[in-house]
Order: sequence, then structure tokens, then C-alpha cells
Amino acid sequence: MKHSLFAAIIASLLLVIGCQESNLNEPIANQNAITHVSKSSPISSLLILQGIVSQPSPKEFTPSFTINGTAMYWLIPTDVKGVPGVELRVSVSAELMPVGAGKRAGVINDRSSDKLITAGKGGVSFEKEYAIQENNGLSSLHIKFNVTDQEVTIESIWLVPQAFDGQPSVK
Repeated sequence: MKHSLFAAIIASLLLVIGCQESNLNEPIANQNAITHVSKSSPISSLLILQGIVSQPSPKEFTPSFTINGTAMYWLIPTDVKGVPGVELRVSVSAELMPVGAGKRAGVINDRSSDKLITAGKGGVSFEKEYAIQENNGLSSLHIKFNVTDQEVTIESIWLVPQAFDGQPSVK
């Protein structure tokens, strides 16, 4: 009788434990432990460069080009002259094609690295120039970025043509 009572108690305990809902599929209670990014952690992301870009022209006809590529960026927290900011590193890789033509007009494979003060600002507008190789009268691709301490977005993109002497007509 003693063994039967002991077996019944063990069986009921196993039944109660076995019937409890498993919490393995429930989210972890402390989400900050997983998603927290320290101020010293670099942030990186890929921006897609795809669409139509134009170059300013004094003529009535403004040439347009299709751009297809990427701009990979890294934001590295740093101090700029004693003020919190970021180091922005950008690597651009893209092709330019005249709209309506199948011949490539140029290739961009260029990098930049700049330190910007972002502390206390909603975003900093920052313009950068990237060289065009295999160019057909094009000098550079200009990208205007909006930079915060957490992300980079593109405000605008345009092309700068070469002057007759092969130098950029606008600096």
C-alpha cells in the first residue's frame, strides 16, 4: 500500500509537470540583452543605387543615365574634435548606362572616409564626390547623404560632366 501511494504521487507529479505549457517558444524576457547596440559598435548597411540620374547641362537637352549598383556604408562611433560623432566609410560600386542605349557610359568603384559631428543633431547633410572610370564625358557622381549616428540615407544623386579640357566643370 505504501508503494502504491508513493507511485500515485509520483505519477500525478509527472502528469502535472508534463502538462505544463513549454516556454521554449516564448520570447526571451530581457530583449535588451539581444538587441542592444553599444555606442562603440560599428553599424553597416547596403544602399541600393538604382534609377535615373541626370547631369546639369546649359543646353536644352539634359542627358539622363540609368544607374545600377550599391553603396555600402559603415558608421563607426568616434570623437571629432572632442565632440561625439561618426566616421562614415562608403564604398560605391555602380554602372551608368545612357537611357535608351545599351552601351555603358561609365563605372564607379570608389571609396571615401570622413568624420562627421552628429551629436545633438537630427541628421547631417553631407555631399561626396565619386570618380567615374571608363567615362564618356562624365567626370563624377555626386551623392548627398543624410547621416545620423544610427543610419545613412541618400537625399539626392547627380552627375557632373567634364569640361572640354577633360577636367570637371564643377567642383
